[in-house]
Amino acid sequence: MAAIVANAETGVDYYSQYAFIRYWATKAGSQAMSAAEAILASAASMAVGFTEDTTPEMGGAVRSQASKRTLLNLIACVTSTGAAAGLIAKYRPPVPVVVVSDSDSVLRQCGVGFGMLPLKVASLNLDASKVADLAAAVVGKVLNLPMAGCKAIVAVGAKGGDADKDAVINVIKLGGGGLKATRNFSTGNALLTPSGVPIQRPGTRSKRATLTSLPLITKPLTSARATRIICTMGPKCWSEEMLGKLLDAGMDIIRLNFSHGDHAGHGEVLER
Repeated sequence: MAAIVANAETGVDYYSQYAFIRYWATKAGSQAMSAAEAILASAASMAVGFTEDTTPEMGGAVRSQASKRTLLNLIACVTSTGAAAGLIAKYRPPVPVVVVSDSDSVLRQCGVGFGMLPLKVASLNLDASKVADLAAAVVGKVLNLPMAGCKAIVAVGAKGGDADKDAVINVIKLGGGGLKATRNFSTGNALLTPSGVPIQRPGTRSKRATLTSLPLITKPLTSARATRIICTMGPKCWSEEMLGKLLDAGMDIIRLNFSHGDHAGHGEVLER
């Protein structure tokens, strides 16, 4: 199942996907975006840029060496309500979104978000560097990858604490060394935004087609799960205990079977 999920995500064009979601988040530009969403959406935009090489921080030779080492970036968001992390995940970034919170209920909701990983902390009063280190430890453990040299995009409050209000975005290179200022833009195949404006960017649209082998499907995963898992629920799954078990097991979306029960009963399930 993990290999199927990973395979489904290799062909995603994250740049076009981000542009599409942002375009319709403002109703095709007809309404203003909130300041909080504009700032937090930039975290997802940075992740797309670093991953898709639309705003590269490294030259071609350095980029090639980094690719061979399978560097993985991440986003970390400090939140007390889950709102800030939800706004970041809304834009489907191609990296894990580590939700840093002191609330168990907020962290349990990560299972229904896009590519979220929970991280429980005792206090939200952490600086960006500390958040980056903690988040990198979680991602490195889950994916069994070294995180030195990767970039952590960290959302925290402007005066410390959570990013649910007055968020600021920091980019921290794990292991030190800073970000390089070298720019190495190039053009490639033309893509279109939802409004029809051409986008010139490099890169391969898909890394995998029909070439499948045993080593390919059994090798360790190098990306966080982002594909949704849908569960059709019958009466045995309606209890609060079973709902919790399904969420903990990775359920993202529920499908209610109206062959059983009535509208009032299903409404009670949704309220749980």
